[in-house]
Amino acid sequence: MRPIDICNQLNSFFAQCMADQFIEAFETHKIDSNSTHQFLGPVSPQKMISGTGITFEEYIVLLDNNSYSAVFFDASIISIQCYFDGNDIKGHRYIYIPCPVNADLLIDRPASISLADWLRYADSDKLRHSYHSSGNMRFDFSADMAPNPNHPHPVSHLTFGSPSCRIPVKAPLSPSGFLEFIFENYYRHYLQKWRHFEPHLRCLGLTDTISRAEIAKHHFSWS
Repeated sequence: MRPIDICNQLNSFFAQCMADQFIEAFETHKIDSNSTHQFLGPVSPQKMISGTGITFEEYIVLLDNNSYSAVFFDASIISIQCYFDGNDIKGHRYIYIPCPVNADLLIDRPASISLADWLRYADSDKLRHSYHSSGNMRFDFSADMAPNPNHPHPVSHLTFGSPSCRIPVKAPLSPSGFLEFIFENYYRHYLQKWRHFEPHLRCLGLTDTISRAEIAKHHFSWS
């Protein structure tokens, strides 16, 4: 698929999720181009966040600034950003942030009050007992990254729990590969609906990047 087609399909998918009340918010994605690459991401892209977790204040800022691709019904956040050379993917950053508060704090929120405001003005005692950031998962890939033997950094990798925890991944992921991982592992009851869109969010350039040394270690792979 061409990047512009992937972008349009991504917007259609999130709009359908919104209509099905599976997500409560999403940002329109767009394509920005320069002389060498096309960049796909939400209008307000998410900046780097620590792999160790997310503070309550950081979470509120993401919501206030609409710095996400989508906010799920359970208040978890995903972000999809990638860039292409022609139709080949050359880099990506996909992030999944589980909601850092217990679901019982969200149950009574009226539809007329935004998620950010509901949490911002929540009873401080309830919030203190409900907050439980479980970190985030980040799939990164950069074809332009130069190897550094003193600081091993797999070209394609998964970061979670710690900024220094980079698990090698067999190859870069298309947007469909990332969303398949999310729905397969966190939202299985919506999996079949997601798979109607899956073929339209694939891309080219998914060449294996894992090294022989990385294959000999723990790594992520798929058939």
